[in-house]
Amino acid sequence: MKAYLQGRVSWVRGDQAGYSNAIVQFDPAIALDPNFALAYAGLSDAWSASSITRVPPAEAYPRAKAAARKALELQDDLPDPHVALGMAILFDDWDWQKAESQLTRAITLAPDLAQAHDAYACFLAAAAGGLLWWSVKGRPISTSRIQAVTFG
Repeated sequence: MKAYLQGRVSWVRGDQAGYSNAIVQFDPAIALDPNFALAYAGLSDAWSASSITRVPPAEAYPRAKAAARKALELQDDLPDPHVALGMAILFDDWDWQKAESQLTRAITLAPDLAQAHDAYACFLAAAAGGLLWWSVKGRPISTSRIQAVTFG
């Protein structure tokens, strides 16, 4: 449990060092308990977030989706892996329906979970951004721009 909590604290830092440290922390949490679904969800969050800074999205998002799917395989009634998978699907696959399905499932499971509502707001921003064109450049909004706006 300690490694999991340290991973979450590192992830909340919101920078590459924090994301990298979170990945390092979640691995021993999973090694200690391979059935610890929340650790897989945290690992998924860390991989997705690391795509914003240092890790190429083509590497980060498949790892994020695999970790979230493992968490759901272990415990489908937790909201955290639904949030993690929804965000990875959103920014890797751009599959609006699948992303929204995961995010609304998380909100249904835990209506008071701020992370689920934040992720759903990000989904709405991305959906709106996908329909808009930058007036100056005349090109669609990019994933990194949406993430920068929604994640700070």
